[in-house]
Amino acid sequence: MNLKISIPILSKDSETAKAIQFTFPVSNTYNKTVKHWIPISQIYEIHPNRVVIADWIAKKLELI
Repeated sequence: MNLKISIPILSKDSETAKAIQFTFPVSNTYNKTVKHWIPISQIYEIHPNRVVIADWIAKKLELI
């Protein structure tokens, strides 16, 4: 069973055929950000200010 999690994003920066690069805010900081490539197969939904991804990749990238 795939668990999904909604993560806030600041922007969608780049896109290839296999992955999308997003800028995420770093939790518990005021103005730091981090960029990560997320495989398209692990993205469920993209909203203007959030992305819904598989929870295992969010944990691996330390987004949660």
